[in-house]
Amino acid sequence: MKIGFCGTMSVGKTTLVNELAKLPEFKDYTSRTERSKHLMDMGIPLNTDSTLKGQLVFAAERASELLCDKIITDRTVIDVMAFSALSNSMSANEAQGLNYEGLSNPKYSNSVVIRASSNTYNKSLVASLIANNGSSKTGKWAKGIVGNMARDPKGNDRAQIMAVAAGKAKLAVANSYYIALMLSGKKGPEQQAAAKLVKPVFPNQNNRGTHMNISGGGVTKYAPNKANAIKFLEFLVTKEAQQHIVNNTFEYPMIDGVKPNKLISQFGTSFKQDTKTKVSKYYQNQKKALTLMKKAGWK
Repeated sequence: MKIGFCGTMSVGKTTLVNELAKLPEFKDYTSRTERSKHLMDMGIPLNTDSTLKGQLVFAAERASELLCDKIITDRTVIDVMAFSALSNSMSANEAQGLNYEGLSNPKYSNSVVIRASSNTYNKSLVASLIANNGSSKTGKWAKGIVGNMARDPKGNDRAQIMAVAAGKAKLAVANSYYIALMLSGKKGPEQQAAAKLVKPVFPNQNNRGTHMNISGGGVTKYAPNKANAIKFLEFLVTKEAQQHIVNNTFEYPMIDGVKPNKLISQFGTSFKQDTKTKVSKYYQNQKKALTLMKKAGWK
């Protein structure tokens, strides 16, 4: 008898195969698990990042299993058929030329996942679009984004990445350091596995550059310990503090002489950042940004 389990990732197929393999009834069976992970570790693209080459290799493995009289596996030929038909992968050229503005293109219908309109990250992003494109165009853009959403906005940045990894969307709008956090394993093996299935893209490389969310610090006017507060802020931009920050939050360093963590630097450090748009516009346009998103039906 041949037993195969098929379905999306992280639903317990591998666990079930491993548990069945422990039973005396299946002591003579060969068990095969996590073959997709093995092939991806070899650099063969699978699942939502599938290519013809990847599916051919995967199909060959599944076909070879059919030659076994007694086998239990956590992937089947049905998986090959499903991922081949529903692959959400983008071509290298398409990814390279991706712009925020282009996310409203109807060709991405049912393809985009993004956080709620009330999220500060999104308010800042839309505020920057208002600064660069004006309110009227940005309002139309927001309506296009809503029309292209694969689901109603929910969850944090990592939830958007998980949705793409699971094949529920093609594009997730998220801060880059979250994928490194997931890859680190600090958020568990499920998120680590999901992060290996997606690739970050830095938008607007052909014009103003990628939008940057920022962090800042300051001292209030009537702070009781002003001198110590200033010392603390100065400490945060020392090499020691920056090394600690980049290796725990996976954000980019603020000073020269400190390298970003390899989990994030592997995706490149020479991309163009949006230094054209004044950061003050993020705040000035936030109320207007939220109004436009709400008017567009962005939940």
